[in-house]
Amino acid sequence: VDKSIIHQGDSVTISGQIVNRSGGTWTTGDSTLVQLYLIVDGQKYADVFNADKEGRFSYVWTPVRSQIGHVGIGACYPGETIREEMASVDIYGMRFTSNSPISFSNTIGKPYSGTFAITNPSRAPLTRLVFTVTNNPDEADIVFDAPEAIGGGETVAIGYTLTGGKIGGNNDWQEISFRVTTKEGPD
Repeated sequence: VDKSIIHQGDSVTISGQIVNRSGGTWTTGDSTLVQLYLIVDGQKYADVFNADKEGRFSYVWTPVRSQIGHVGIGACYPGETIREEMASVDIYGMRFTSNSPISFSNTIGKPYSGTFAITNPSRAPLTRLVFTVTNNPDEADIVFDAPEAIGGGETVAIGYTLTGGKIGGNNDWQEISFRVTTKEGPD
């Protein structure tokens, strides 16, 4: 691989040279098929393509947005079921550990505190966490209490305190959105 760590949206070039089935140098002078596989969150993704007459291959991979964390990479002959990690790349990113929204009833001027968890599925640390509120329809005061960094593979609790600013414009739930960035991105 030409990079050990990438940002979401970046590409990585995966290159290698296959060997014959006995482990020696590819010497037949004919091209052959190679299966390149990537293991993301335990799921194996594979693609088959031609290696050249010397058994060399190169493949440019651009992960989709949902693919973050540690990615194991390997190559084999088509049809083999191995999952051995022969190389790897880490993709910066983090995710919430729950898909459920945080909900509560709030009183104007009365603080409500809680926590939620964020995990860093990569082996690379994320530093200088910054929380930015992007949608706050009821003008609530929101303060986050977060660590300076999330180590590779770690899950951390993020504390928050929300104080209602005004009565909502309807009888429905109000949604507050925020963005989390780190020194490593996104910018």
